Amino acid sequence: MGGFFADVILRSIIKNLRGENRVENALSWPIVDGKVSMLSKGIESGDRVRPHLVFSYEIIGETFYGAAVGAPIDLEQFNRLIDVINNIGIIRVRYDSFDPGSSRLLNQDNPEIPFEIDHDMN
Repeated sequence: MGGFFADVILRSIIKNLRGENRVENALSWPIVDGKVSMLSKGIESGDRVRPHLVFSYEIIGETFYGAAVGAPIDLEQFNRLIDVINNIGIIRVRYDSFDPGSSRLLNQDNPEIPFEIDHDMN
């Protein structure tokens, strides 16, 4: 029983470190304006869902698409954030200048996004 608990803790720590590393890497990337293309939900468990946000951005005339997955929220919260997301005009997208198709949304760049982005999921 103790081994299982230790495994769960270790996996959680690794997941958090991996997400933090992805954010840290993205902080050095350039920022470009983008726009939300679509919001959907992925079922997590029970009445919990994960928001899935698809976005587009343009680099030197070429359009790229990216996605961000949110931490689990309840279905009622998801239904409330639909209007908020639909009214966001511009989002700030960080992209890898060596691979412009690689991008990341950061909550600190986009405080109007009403859910926590899970950087281990995307």
